Amino acid sequence: MTAMALETVPWSTQARRLIKAYAFLGLHFTAEDIEAALGKPPHPSLMGNAFNAAATSYLIIQTGTKRSTTPSRKEM
Repeated sequence: MTAMALETVPWSTQARRLIKAYAFLGLHFTAEDIEAALGKPPHPSLMGNAFNAAATSYLIIQTGTKRSTTPSRKEM
């Protein structure tokens, strides 16, 4: 018998699954909720990509806006 290697699920896959779960439950959520559950994405564009994919497939819709509590990485 050989040992199986544990597979690490990529952050983007976890994010898509979590967004789908929140949507299925009818919950209102933000990118900050996803980050709180999964940690920061390994690349800055992954969060937007996950939300864009969910919106494009009509899994989620924007219901409002909320000012982010996360500090911007750009200086003003």
